[in-house]
Amino acid sequence: MRLLWLLLIPLVSFAHNFEGLKIHQISFSPRIFYIENFLPDETCDQLRRLSRPHLERSFVVPSTGGAKMLHPGRTSMSAFLVGPARTPFVTDLEERMAEVVGMPTDHGEAIQVARYRRGDEYQPHYDTFNPEEEGGQIALKNGGQRLITFMVYLTDVRKGGETGFPFAGIKIPPKKGDALLFYPCLDDHSIDMMALHAGCPVIEGEKWIATRWFRERPFH
Repeated sequence: MRLLWLLLIPLVSFAHNFEGLKIHQISFSPRIFYIENFLPDETCDQLRRLSRPHLERSFVVPSTGGAKMLHPGRTSMSAFLVGPARTPFVTDLEERMAEVVGMPTDHGEAIQVARYRRGDEYQPHYDTFNPEEEGGQIALKNGGQRLITFMVYLTDVRKGGETGFPFAGIKIPPKKGDALLFYPCLDDHSIDMMALHAGCPVIEGEKWIATRWFRERPFH
């Protein structure tokens, strides 16, 4: 695997550069951007505290449709910040993430916070929905396809826990407060097969992330 810090190059094609943020494009296929110091430590800690009471085993969308399904390849705990957990602090963060990517905030799903303890992982997968599967067709009815993944690292990890893109040969280690932004689709909104990625197993420590996905249309 190539080292992340050898891949950092000046931003060349990202139109919505927030003042004061250092944004680097680290891959063109798939399109991946790295944002330094997106959140301060205290905000990361507040997101963890807010989500902790709501954590449950993470699930996946079944290919056949129906209820959410547990999967042995995804062993984290997670919670969507909705209902009582969607405080003004959370809505402000949602709006900031939308401004960074240049999308209407109502195209974004609720922020999901996930906790990975030692040994937890999310094996290689796509964030998109397969329109040829019944489960994908159902998911696409509300908001359409996922076009952008915006993920913030809420903790450092002593060892492991990288976000890996096997086809691109990239592994990105967690750094508290930094963010990863990538595009699961091509410009025509078809699935970018190069965007296969994984949450590598945590070897030492604990990994927390906050993720918001942005859709083609408003998501309800």
